[in-house]
Amino acid sequence: MATEKKKWFKKWWVWMLISLGVICFIAALSPSETPTTEKENKTTTPAETGTAGKIFNLGDKVAIGGMEYTVDKDVFATPALGSGYVNKQADGIFIVLSITIKNNGKNEVFLTSNSFKLKDFQEREYNADAGAGIYLSTMGLNGLVLKNLGAGLSTNGGIVFDVPADDTGLVLEITGEGIFAGTEYVKIGNVADFD
Repeated sequence: MATEKKKWFKKWWVWMLISLGVICFIAALSPSETPTTEKENKTTTPAETGTAGKIFNLGDKVAIGGMEYTVDKDVFATPALGSGYVNKQADGIFIVLSITIKNNGKNEVFLTSNSFKLKDFQEREYNADAGAGIYLSTMGLNGLVLKNLGAGLSTNGGIVFDVPADDTGLVLEITGEGIFAGTEYVKIGNVADFD
């Protein structure tokens, strides 16, 4: 009987050690988060409540994994995209962002709109409007998504979001390619700033 208790006792400790190891492994995988200070010229917005990540400004280079993203300062709002009879009207207003992406990794990456979301002051999320994105060429911009970007190359193009015409506190959420790449945020501003 003493032998049975010893086996049960060992099994309990084995499971306790395995559980502790799993917890340590999960904790090691979560990205480190550094609170932002005003001295770093980064600002937080209410859209970032609950996150401790940095907020980058327009024009800053944002490194995520092997990719580097720069949201150009030339953001604009428009009620429609296209020209003449071939156009698309916004339900609210279109926010058009021009983004440069550089692939610093060793492999080709397929760019999709899933990497980008626009969030506002009220924590509402907006996905890229692919239907409106096809009209970017009328503005001299290429579509940024649904293309391959080879290692060591960079590309520039536009991405479109349909948001309420009076929206405020817009922040672009960029999620890097790959499981452990992470997420960063770029302060865009208020729709009224881009009239």
